[in-house]
Amino acid sequence: MIRVCIALSTFKKETKICLKRKKLSQRTILQTRKTLTKEHLELTSSMTTNTVIEVSKFNSKVNSMNTVMAQNVNKAFEQNIGADVEKYSEQHVAINSLNLDKLKWKLSKSSEATWTEELIDFAEEEYKKFLFLKLIYPKVALVPNKLVDKFWHEHILDTVAYQKVCEAIFGYFIHHYPYFGIYGDDDQRSLQTAFEETVALYEKHFGKYPTDVLYGENSNTAARCEGHACHAPTTCACRVPGACK
Repeated sequence: MIRVCIALSTFKKETKICLKRKKLSQRTILQTRKTLTKEHLELTSSMTTNTVIEVSKFNSKVNSMNTVMAQNVNKAFEQNIGADVEKYSEQHVAINSLNLDKLKWKLSKSSEATWTEELIDFAEEEYKKFLFLKLIYPKVALVPNKLVDKFWHEHILDTVAYQKVCEAIFGYFIHHYPYFGIYGDDDQRSLQTAFEETVALYEKHFGKYPTDVLYGENSNTAARCEGHACHAPTTCACRVPGACK
């Protein structure tokens, strides 16, 4: 009996010790968790702050690089334009040397004449400038003014001569697409934008666009339409019979 009591007493003590150890272990675990959580939050906060700073620095570098790249691209573009002009110097001379006397005679002196000699000389000069722009900007949709477009039409009618000129200067046949701008408002806006770009390129290489001369009384008579660009938006319905002079 005494042995049993001693055993029970010893068991209870050991049990209490185990329970104390267990509680202590749980406290230790909880404390450790709190410590780790705190350290984790501090570390996360630090990492987030550092990350934001690094991202900000990275974005700043990217923006700086983009600026430099854009400047280099623009510079390269300008240099390439200059190089292209130099590259096509022989063709430019060939364009300026084109003999268009037969066409000029037809339009200014024949029984079909409608243009004055002064206007035909001006039209020839502007047409050659247009051909040069076509040469150095082959991928740009260039839109001629009404006067140049009329002169171009007449040149195309001399199919043999026109083909020879195209092959000699461009190396291929330059087609004329007469439907740009007639298929609704969107097409008209695209045409107007293309015409404005053409004017900008003209002024880049040849100086001020001759708006006053082109839209004067004489050019209206020759172009047979009220003063506006060939295909540019206008209240004058050029392609409607009887709408133009």
